[in-house]
Amino acid sequence: MKKLILSGLTLFAASTMISQVAMMPVIEHFTQASCGPCASANPVLASTLNTFGTANYVRISHQVSWPGFDPMYNAFPNGPDDRVNYYGITGVPNTSLQGGAPGSSGTV
Repeated sequence: MKKLILSGLTLFAASTMISQVAMMPVIEHFTQASCGPCASANPVLASTLNTFGTANYVRISHQVSWPGFDPMYNAFPNGPDDRVNYYGITGVPNTSLQGGAPGSSGTV
């Protein structure tokens, strides 16, 4: 009986500690080096995110292969393809917040 009570208290304490961990928002940004709209939108996004402080979110930038040449994509061509397919990205620039699909409330 003591082991059961001890196990229950341990489980309760562990779940309480885990629930106290602050969550960080994840922002996935899709861009391209030779994309004109990306060149104008990227600094605006960076400026907006910097107002929150870089310690308050995680930003992941994915370089896609279209609409033109992108040396960063060519260095790691298989990198963003899974994420592009997952979100159904058809154009850049595009940004997703917390895994929200394009057009949903989780898209910036």
